[in-house]
Amino acid sequence: MLRFDDFRPGTEIARADMEVPAEAAEQLHRAFPDLAAEDASVELTIAMLMRAYTRLVAPRPPGNIHAGQEMRIHRVLTPGERFQARADCIDKETKAGRNWVRFGLVLETAAGPLVDAKMRFVWAQ
Repeated sequence: MLRFDDFRPGTEIARADMEVPAEAAEQLHRAFPDLAAEDASVELTIAMLMRAYTRLVAPRPPGNIHAGQEMRIHRVLTPGERFQARADCIDKETKAGRNWVRFGLVLETAAGPLVDAKMRFVWAQ
C-alpha cells in the first residue's frame, strides 16, 4: 500500500510499457455513443492516461480524492499503439490536516511525448 510517507518529491514512482487495447475505440463508442468521432481520440488518450495512473501509482489506500489535474496532449493515441508511461512524485504537503500529493505522469513513444500531466490528490493515509 502506498502511504503518504512513502512519497519522495522529485523521484520516480514507477514506469511501464503499455499498449492501447485494439478494441479501445469500440469500447469508448459503446460507453459514450453520442461522442463525436473527432473527440474520440482525445477521450481515448485521456482514458489511457488514467489507466497508466491506476497501474503505476498502486496499490492505493481507499479514500483518496482526485482534486485536480492539468494536462498537455502533444499527440493522441490510437488503438494498438504501444507507449511508455512514467509516474513521478512532484511534491507533497500536509495542509489543514490533509495530505496532498501531486504526481507527474508522462506518456511517450520513441518518437516523442504524447501526454504530460500533473494530477493532485488528497491522500487518505
